[in-house]
Order: sequence, then C-alpha cells, then structure tokens
Amino acid sequence: TVDQGHGCFIASRNILTSATVDQGHFRVPCVTNLGDHSFVGNDNCLPAGLPEGSFCGLNTSLPNRPQQRNLGYFGTPAMVFKRPIKDGPQEETTSRTALCWFHFSTSVIDIFILRGLKGMVLAASFVMSRYYFPATKTWVLGVLCMVMLIYLIMNITSWLVFSVFFGRFLYNESAPTSSAYHSRTVTRWFTSIMLQKHVFTSPFRTVGSFWHAHHFRLRGARIGKRFFCMHDIALIDAPFISIGDDVIVDYDADIRCHSFEDRQLKFSPVKIGNRARIMAAAKVARSDVGEGAVLRPSSVTWKGSNLEANRVYQGAPAVEALDPGVLTS
Repeated sequence: TVDQGHGCFIASRNILTSATVDQGHFRVPCVTNLGDHSFVGNDNCLPAGLPEGSFCGLNTSLPNRPQQRNLGYFGTPAMVFKRPIKDGPQEETTSRTALCWFHFSTSVIDIFILRGLKGMVLAASFVMSRYYFPATKTWVLGVLCMVMLIYLIMNITSWLVFSVFFGRFLYNESAPTSSAYHSRTVTRWFTSIMLQKHVFTSPFRTVGSFWHAHHFRLRGARIGKRFFCMHDIALIDAPFISIGDDVIVDYDADIRCHSFEDRQLKFSPVKIGNRARIMAAAKVARSDVGEGAVLRPSSVTWKGSNLEANRVYQGAPAVEALDPGVLTS
C-alpha cells in the first residue's frame, strides 16, 4: 500500500500506511504515495504520503496528502514552510567505494556479522564454563554460581570492548559536523548505533538511578550532578550533549543532535542548562535549553529554536506556554 518515488529518504519509526481497524473491520482507504525526492524524518504519521520534493520533520502528522510540491512540514498541526531547492539534480558527493562500503556495512556487517560476534561471545562463555567446570556430581550449586559468573564477566567485558570503547572509537565528538549521506562518517555512525543500542546493549539496568549518568558519560556525554533520567536511550548523540546540574529527562523523552538535510548528516552540540526539565515523550532536537526551562509532554523543539531560561514551552513545534504555572507530568 506504499508507492515510493525515486531519491526518497525515510528515517525510522514512521507510519506510512492508511490501514485502520475499526469494530473488527480492516480497511485501507488509500495508497500512501511518496513523491520523488521526499524526505521523511523520525516518528511521523503520513497515511496519504507526500508530494514531490517535500520535507517532513519530526513528530509530524499529515492526515491528507498536500497538493503543493517542495514544501516542508513540521509539528502537529503541521507548520508549513518553503523548502530550499538547489539548481539541477542533487549529485552523490561520495566515491563509489564509499557507497559500496556503506551498503555492505549496513546490510551485511550490521545485520549479520555483529550479531554473529554476539553469538561467538555466548559460545566462548559456554566453552570456558565447560573447560573450567566439567560435569560434576558434587558442589552443584557452587559450580552453577561460577558458571553464571563466567557468563556475567563475558557479557560485561564484551559490552565494554565493543559497545563502549569500539563504539566511541567509531563515533565521538571529533566527527565532522556535516557529512554526505553515504560517507564513511555516516557508516561509522550507523555501526556505532547498532553496537550500542541493538547488539551489545548494557548489561546494567541503571534507568532512574544515580548510575545512569555514568552510563551516558561512558558514551561521551558531559553531565552535571544529580541527573535523573527515565529513558535508556534518551541521549541520541551523547558525544555532542552537555547537561548541567539537577536536570530531569522523563519517560520516553530524548535529546538529539543530528539531522539529515539535503543528503547530508549534520551534527550540532546541544547544551541543557541547570534545573531544566524535559517531560514525558518530549524531544529536544538540535536546540539548547536554558536554565530552569521546562518542555512539556510530547512537545518537540524546532532546530535552532532555543528554549530560554525559566520559561515553559509546549507543542510541536514548541512555543512558550500561555499558562506556565500549570505543568502536566
């Protein structure tokens, strides 16, 4: 039920279908039609699609397909703006070798080889446990505890080696602030994300605890005192994030420092001031947050629209609230 044109870019967690289920009936009212060179960011709902050359940002809902081409949409209800158009067709700026490596890395290495590596770690744990503790009829409980300890040590070691150290080697604060989509920088970024969030995930459940800040620091974030966070992957681009003291990041809220624009991956540092509060399901996207600022639930900042100190913001895109004294947790 999706008709996709040429040269489209589609990020993750988008709803690209008009399918509905109502009172036991499944319906598909229309085909989702994405015109040529459409750009779709994260977490958007586009049941009818987009016309040619359209841009759709973050957390945007468009129940109907717009008619005019080459426009941008952001927020719910969507803010409409003109999308800059470059003269002539957009050309790929990376070499053929980098392009081939990008597709091999994202289709083979990230999907099969990294998971195979994870399986090898599990197999190594099994071999070690059988070597050091062969079948025995005595001290069964003690042997069981030692075998569990081997698996735990291997799990922690593999996480530190592959997710923390190697992941930080692939992607850190020295990454270029702008890179072509199929460049080696983007390939390394994808692999780092796969290692840290999907394959060698943290063996510790630190959400909501004192240790959660240390978990993000290992990934490169700079975090002050008394940081409280209720989301495992709240800091999407940890090496580019600086957080002050007494900051709260609530359930499903996140802070991101990247965007894809004109087939370029762009990063910009984000600074969160002291006593700032990012409430449930809110998203800070390439924007600074001043001291004591509050971003209400499900709100989304617009790139470069910094939140001023001691103000309350809401909406998508976020604007200053008319009733700042009322907070919804």
